[in-house]
Amino acid sequence: MTTNLTKIQNDPIAQVIATEEEISALAYQLWEAEGKPDGMSEQHWFRASEMIAEQAKREAPIWLQRSAPIELTQAEKEQAERQSELAATVEEIKRKIAGRAA
Repeated sequence: MTTNLTKIQNDPIAQVIATEEEISALAYQLWEAEGKPDGMSEQHWFRASEMIAEQAKREAPIWLQRSAPIELTQAEKEQAERQSELAATVEEIKRKIAGRAA
Protein backbone atom coordinates (compact mmCIF):
# COMPACT_ATOMS: atom_id res chain seq x y z
CA MET A 1 0.00 0.00 0.00
CA THR A 2 1.49 3.33 -1.02
CA THR A 3 0.57 6.28 1.14
CA ASN A 4 0.83 10.02 0.70
CA LEU A 5 2.56 10.94 3.94
CA THR A 6 3.61 14.19 5.44
CA LYS A 7 7.22 13.53 6.43
CA ILE A 8 8.92 15.45 9.17
CA GLN A 9 12.67 15.00 9.43
CA ASN A 10 13.90 14.10 12.89
CA ASP A 11 17.63 13.26 12.78
CA PRO A 12 18.55 10.66 11.65
CA ILE A 13 15.27 8.94 10.65
CA ALA A 14 12.20 10.80 9.46
CA GLN A 15 9.28 10.77 11.83
CA VAL A 16 6.13 10.28 9.86
CA ILE A 17 2.71 11.67 10.53
CA ALA A 18 0.02 10.22 8.33
CA THR A 19 -2.94 12.29 7.39
CA GLU A 20 -6.10 11.63 9.31
CA GLU A 21 -7.77 10.32 6.16
CA GLU A 22 -5.06 7.69 5.61
CA ILE A 23 -5.28 6.45 9.17
CA SER A 24 -9.07 6.43 9.04
CA ALA A 25 -9.14 4.44 5.80
CA LEU A 26 -6.74 1.80 7.09
CA ALA A 27 -8.49 1.62 10.48
CA TYR A 28 -11.76 1.00 8.65
CA GLN A 29 -10.14 -1.80 6.63
CA LEU A 30 -8.84 -3.39 9.85
CA TRP A 31 -12.29 -3.09 11.45
CA GLU A 32 -13.93 -4.77 8.45
CA ALA A 33 -11.28 -7.51 8.34
CA GLU A 34 -11.97 -8.32 11.99
CA GLY A 35 -15.69 -8.70 11.44
CA LYS A 36 -16.75 -5.15 12.38
CA PRO A 37 -16.50 -5.54 16.18
CA ASP A 38 -17.99 -2.86 18.45
CA GLY A 39 -15.81 -0.81 20.79
CA MET A 40 -12.52 -1.34 18.95
CA SER A 41 -12.23 1.95 17.05
CA GLU A 42 -9.35 3.36 19.10
CA GLN A 43 -7.37 0.12 18.87
CA HIS A 44 -7.88 0.05 15.09
CA TRP A 45 -6.88 3.71 14.85
CA PHE A 46 -3.62 3.20 16.78
CA ARG A 47 -2.75 0.04 14.89
CA ALA A 48 -3.39 1.77 11.56
CA SER A 49 -1.26 4.74 12.60
CA GLU A 50 1.61 2.46 13.64
CA MET A 51 1.36 0.42 10.43
CA ILE A 52 1.53 3.53 8.25
CA ALA A 53 4.47 4.94 10.23
CA GLU A 54 6.39 1.65 9.97
CA GLN A 55 5.79 1.49 6.23
CA ALA A 56 7.02 5.04 5.81
CA LYS A 57 10.19 4.25 7.74
CA ARG A 58 10.87 1.31 5.41
CA GLU A 59 10.27 3.53 2.37
CA ALA A 60 12.29 6.51 3.63
CA PRO A 61 15.03 7.71 1.30
CA ILE A 62 18.45 6.38 2.19
CA TRP A 63 19.72 9.88 3.06
CA LEU A 64 17.18 9.98 5.90
CA GLN A 65 18.45 6.64 7.19
CA ARG A 66 22.12 7.57 7.45
CA SER A 67 23.64 7.08 10.88
CA ALA A 68 26.78 9.21 10.50
CA PRO A 69 26.50 12.56 12.27
CA ILE A 70 26.32 15.63 10.08
CA GLU A 71 26.92 19.28 10.81
CA LEU A 72 23.69 21.26 10.63
CA THR A 73 23.27 24.92 9.85
CA GLN A 74 21.60 27.14 12.46
CA ALA A 75 18.39 27.16 10.40
CA GLU A 76 18.43 23.34 10.23
CA LYS A 77 19.00 23.15 13.99
CA GLU A 78 16.04 25.46 14.61
CA GLN A 79 13.87 23.44 12.24
CA ALA A 80 14.90 20.20 13.97
CA GLU A 81 14.01 21.74 17.35
CA ARG A 82 10.55 22.75 16.09
CA GLN A 83 10.02 19.27 14.65
CA SER A 84 11.15 17.67 17.90
CA GLU A 85 8.61 19.79 19.79
CA LEU A 86 5.90 18.74 17.33
CA ALA A 87 6.85 15.08 17.75
CA ALA A 88 6.63 15.44 21.54
CA THR A 89 3.18 16.99 21.19
CA VAL A 90 2.03 14.12 18.95
CA GLU A 91 3.32 11.58 21.48
CA GLU A 92 1.54 13.39 24.32
CA ILE A 93 -1.74 13.31 22.37
CA LYS A 94 -1.28 9.58 21.68
CA ARG A 95 -0.71 8.91 25.39
CA LYS A 96 -3.84 10.85 26.31
CA ILE A 97 -5.93 8.96 23.79
CA ALA A 98 -4.43 5.65 24.91
CA GLY A 99 -5.28 6.52 28.51
CA ARG A 100 -8.91 6.99 27.57
CA ALA A 101 -8.93 3.64 25.78
CA ALA A 102 -7.74 1.77 28.86
